Amino acid sequence: AAVTLATGKYSATRLISTLRMHGGYIGPIYVITDHPEEVRKHGALPLELRDHLGPAFQSDVARQRWEDSKIVKVKWYKTQLFHMLPNDIQTVLFLDADVEINAPMTSFQNAIADYKEHLAATKCTAYFFAERFYTPDNHNSGTGVLFREASAELLQEWGKEILTGKHIRDQVALDTTLKRTGLKVCDLPARMNYYSTDLMTQVTNILLGGRVQKHATFIHETARKNLRDLDSSVDH
Repeated sequence: AAVTLATGKYSATRLISTLRMHGGYIGPIYVITDHPEEVRKHGALPLELRDHLGPAFQSDVARQRWEDSKIVKVKWYKTQLFHMLPNDIQTVLFLDADVEINAPMTSFQNAIADYKEHLAATKCTAYFFAERFYTPDNHNSGTGVLFREASAELLQEWGKEILTGKHIRDQVALDTTLKRTGLKVCDLPARMNYYSTDLMTQVTNILLGGRVQKHATFIHETARKNLRDLDSSVDH
């Protein structure tokens, strides 16, 4: 199944339409959301926030940190995917709502099938795109392949890390989780992803005659890094 997260002012409409039209994806699309009618209108299946329990906190301070968070708060639900989805769904392609599908997904789906077959040998708990070399992060959590069994410990620990309130982005919480636990995340093929608002990526694409964007499966629309993003944690 494909899963995304769209709450408040954010919409998954473009992602849903490009998954079907450009990607040729025929599987179920689930949207974690607080506006389910819009999701249904565009042919996807809503996972309503109000139908699922929020996190349990060890202290009132931790709860307040989470409540005060504007972005990371809702991203916690990304770590709860398999608790929200039907039990028969074993593999998830998670996509941020600002991702568009640029090309048929056949080769990507074949890669996922291969990943599943070799999970025991690779010891990978999940697959994400590696971050750009000039950023402080290791993985971009906006696109990932997750497995009900193999990813269970990673998602649990990642959720705990988000709830500490120490990070301004769930992506940083993911990197911290990997360092703390020693769990292994493997890389999705870099050629399949294009950061359309990133200056260095744009220049590279121009120098290569547009081939980088043309051959990418995923177009990440707003994945730019600014000075605020480089400050990965909040002070407490």
